[in-house]
Amino acid sequence: MFTLVVPPESPCGCGSGRAFGECCLQNGHIRLSHKNIIPKPPRTGLSLKKCFLSDQNDCGGNMSGEHILSASVLRNISNDKISINGSNFSRTHSIQSDSLKTKCLCKRHNSAFSPIDTEASRLFKTISLIEKILNGSIQSSQSLYFFAGFDIERWLLKALFATYRSRITNINPDNYTLPCYLKYFFDTSFNPPYGLYLPAKFTSDEQFQFKMSTIAEASFGLITKNNLVSGITINLGGIELKLMVAGTPSDLAAFQKTHVFRPKFINFYQGDEVFSIALAWDKGTEQCVWISRYDPTAPIPKDM
Repeated sequence: MFTLVVPPESPCGCGSGRAFGECCLQNGHIRLSHKNIIPKPPRTGLSLKKCFLSDQNDCGGNMSGEHILSASVLRNISNDKISINGSNFSRTHSIQSDSLKTKCLCKRHNSAFSPIDTEASRLFKTISLIEKILNGSIQSSQSLYFFAGFDIERWLLKALFATYRSRITNINPDNYTLPCYLKYFFDTSFNPPYGLYLPAKFTSDEQFQFKMSTIAEASFGLITKNNLVSGITINLGGIELKLMVAGTPSDLAAFQKTHVFRPKFINFYQGDEVFSIALAWDKGTEQCVWISRYDPTAPIPKDM
């Protein structure tokens, strides 16, 4: 274990632009709230059939043409090409392609989702930024960045619905179904073992190392079991995120042997420097002083 010292006067890891000690640092803890994605009152009482949140009876405006992975996220991809994968299916598109857009949300709900789109964009931008710091192309005094894990899971869930509805792969409503309970998890957190996973290699001392891809890779696709959509995988900015939303206990037990469920920290090492991405999972308080080990290339330090 390592102790990460973050001065109160350093920039706050939430991206507010304020000093850490004047923003999210309170009594030695990070206090971080998840984003509100409920449309502003009053409720409309309207339901647009094509909006996947139509059963909330709070739609507004016409259907909105939305990027499957959010335009703000796609702008952070250095490679213009992105691969879309399905069951025995693979295709490559330009990130400028209209094929990556779909109409599955009304304008009112699409606008309400903007905060989690922004958080996902900030996450991938942060990963790219840390890589640039580590390779020496830029300098930064900031070492800690943090996000509400619940927001990232909801962004992945939004991408899952959009991919499924878009018919951009061969996994679509004609031949696959979604778990009936999915829509409710925009308002509440998934119960374990469902939620965010990152591929990892476990070491003999029960530590783990994440498996990183090259930053040029960009891909996404739905995960299926028989004719049921059980999750989505998105690989951007050198890191792969998987959201699992269904599966039997035995399926997920096997999956957990190669993946880490809801990691609290993703830590990057360069000599004596440590840069950390912290994920808060309780919609409230997270300890900020102890960090778990992440190192994609270097051997395990002798002092661990």
